[in-house]
Amino acid sequence: MIIIPIGSHCGILNLLRQINSNQVTHLFDFIETLHINDITHIINKCIVNNDNPKIEVFNRSPSQNGIYIENKNIFTWHYNKLQYNETFNRRKNRFMDSINSNEKILFIRLLRSKNFSKNNDDKLLPPP
Repeated sequence: MIIIPIGSHCGILNLLRQINSNQVTHLFDFIETLHINDITHIINKCIVNNDNPKIEVFNRSPSQNGIYIENKNIFTWHYNKLQYNETFNRRKNRFMDSINSNEKILFIRLLRSKNFSKNNDDKLLPPP
C-alpha cells in the first residue's frame, strides 16, 4: 500500500517514519495548508493540466525564507526556491507513478489546529 500525505503540515511524514514505515516523500510532504481545496487545485494543475504551480519566496523571519506554492495558502519553509523546484518535480513524478500504479493508495491528512473547518475537509470525499 502506498501512503500519500495531503497536508495539512509536515508532521505526517514524521509520524510515518516513527512507526518505521518505508515511506518515500510525495508531492505534499512538508507542505502546510489549511484548506483541502488548495491541495486539489495543485493536483488538478499538475495532473490534469500538466502544469507546475507558481513558486514564490517569502520572508518568514529576517533570517529565514519560505516558499509559497501557487498562492499564499500553501507554503513550506523547509527548502530554498532553487532546491524546491527540483524537489517538487521529483515528487510530482513519484506522485504520478503512484497514482498510475496498481497498488492500493491511502491518502492521509493530519489536522492540528482548531482553525480547520470540518466542512472544508469533507470536500475531499466523493459525492454519495
